[in-house]
Amino acid sequence: ENNLYGMSTPVARASAAPALWKRAAANRLEAERVDGNDLGLLLAAFARIVERIRRTGAPHFVECMTYRWSGHSKSDPRTYRTREEEAVWRLRCPIKNWRDVLVAEGVGEAELNAIDKQVMADLDGMAQEISKEPPLQAAGFTEHVYAD
Repeated sequence: ENNLYGMSTPVARASAAPALWKRAAANRLEAERVDGNDLGLLLAAFARIVERIRRTGAPHFVECMTYRWSGHSKSDPRTYRTREEEAVWRLRCPIKNWRDVLVAEGVGEAELNAIDKQVMADLDGMAQEISKEPPLQAAGFTEHVYAD
């Protein structure tokens, strides 16, 4: 996920090569950039990518372009970007835009509201399950990190 910022610094300002997906070539990885705000494009891209991975066993790097609407932390005043920039990206909200696609395809508000309610229940259930997990141990964090 590339949300265009590393803390308060624009990726394009902090890197001479801001197209992060191109860096994967250094590790001989297939790679591409995808619009992370377009669920339809994401679903199609990942269906193709997953099929390729299953067929070849080769890894694939995907840079999903999106935007972080809020600051990096609660104390981040976001002075490094304009409110106009944020407003432009809010128009590209992937959840709202996908909902609009579903409505255009004939999915009713009642069904969409039921989906919203189920998603929230699923997230709450996952959070409860995760809270029961033992703390992570540092051992093994670097396994399978480096390319051959």
